[in-house]
Amino acid sequence: MISLDGFDVSPANYSQTQYQYEGSSSFIVTQNSAVCSTDDHGASAWSMIAENDGASGCGWAQSGYITFPGQSPEYFAQSATDGCVTSTTYYTSPAVGSKHAYRSLWVPACSCIQMSVDSLVLESTSFNPKSNWPWPWQPQFFGETGFHESNVPGTPSAQTNYSAIGVQRTADNTLVAIPCIMERTDQYSTRYADVGTSGICDAFAIYTF
Repeated sequence: MISLDGFDVSPANYSQTQYQYEGSSSFIVTQNSAVCSTDDHGASAWSMIAENDGASGCGWAQSGYITFPGQSPEYFAQSATDGCVTSTTYYTSPAVGSKHAYRSLWVPACSCIQMSVDSLVLESTSFNPKSNWPWPWQPQFFGETGFHESNVPGTPSAQTNYSAIGVQRTADNTLVAIPCIMERTDQYSTRYADVGTSGICDAFAIYTF
């Protein structure tokens, strides 16, 4: 069963005009993850922009890093529309403890979303999300596993930190710091933890305890 641990923009907020976004961004620290040997889904940490989660179908664009059983973390990007993954790209391994910017941003010139790590574009959507996805869209920032027995990246002493979380405004395509509109989701709280700091809206951490 896929489990998520992290934060996203609540439906009560992203349905308001002033909080409508078309892209997401976050710095994420690379941490190891113990992954169940049969968990082909892997354990990952990512930044995503997704279609309205109350609509039918499923579409998203994300970038982050992922760990498969017996392997080191590696960069990845993935896009999907109408419930079908259209493309997944894997790239070289980031060093454990390193921090990188993971972004999925709307690019008017290509009518697509480009998914990147730092300044490197890993993938561009092969479709126009603005023609395929229902509005409003939802920025999401999560750790993810395929099985509860796998660990989300990070431990209590080496947490997976998300920082400088940003959102791209639909009104003017500008990337800005996220306001205080996120809500927590932890689908397996008996093993996974997420930690926010009071008064800080654009940073948090996840780990397995």
